[in-house]
Amino acid sequence: DDFGSVGSGWGEWTPVGKLQYENGEYTGQVDDDTKVIWGMYADSMVADLMVQVDGHVIQNPAAASLGVILRSKDEANFYDFCVDGRGEYQIAKRMNAEWQYPSGQEWIKSTAIQLGGAVNRLKITTRGAEMSFYVNDQYLITIRDESFDKGRLGLITASRQGGGVTKVAFDNLRLYTPAGAPPPMGVPIVSVPTRAAVPPTLTLVPPTATPPAPTATPVSPGLGVFCRFSSVS
Repeated sequence: DDFGSVGSGWGEWTPVGKLQYENGEYTGQVDDDTKVIWGMYADSMVADLMVQVDGHVIQNPAAASLGVILRSKDEANFYDFCVDGRGEYQIAKRMNAEWQYPSGQEWIKSTAIQLGGAVNRLKITTRGAEMSFYVNDQYLITIRDESFDKGRLGLITASRQGGGVTKVAFDNLRLYTPAGAPPPMGVPIVSVPTRAAVPPTLTLVPPTATPPAPTATPVSPGLGVFCRFSSVS
């Protein structure tokens, strides 16, 4: 999805901030700090996949973050992968409405991330319980976790505590699933979770080598709508 057409399926409504097609991108604006908003890409339960998207901060890189929701069962159960304008990334699991972080810290520094308003390309590949994460084609880490084997895909815009108004943009989203997998189709869903950090329980796989990308075929965009706003730490 290059977000050049409003009809590509991403909704434009949220109770906190603004989400819209704008200048050939899909933008998210959070009007209050400690808030997160997201839009879901697909309704069908996608399992193994490769997804990548370009994102950059338009306003307030010191506080803004952006990213991808992965294997979302509902508003209380999913994974997410985010980067911010300060050169940090986050991999989180939300399970039964509680947050967990695989490294024991919410944000991790990486020199692979472009700072400020520069474009960063986020990529995730999944095979069964293993999920591998990349920024700008540089491998970060692989997590092995069996909590969610499939689910919906989404895009996140967030503002850190005390950060104020933030705005980000997404472009060039590509989603691939294994040959023979059904394409995702979207349906509306709206939810309001509450965020609270808890100790991590995920198992990490040491980054000894870059895992190969799965054999995949592209799928068409589904119908997307906004489904989350929440406080963040």
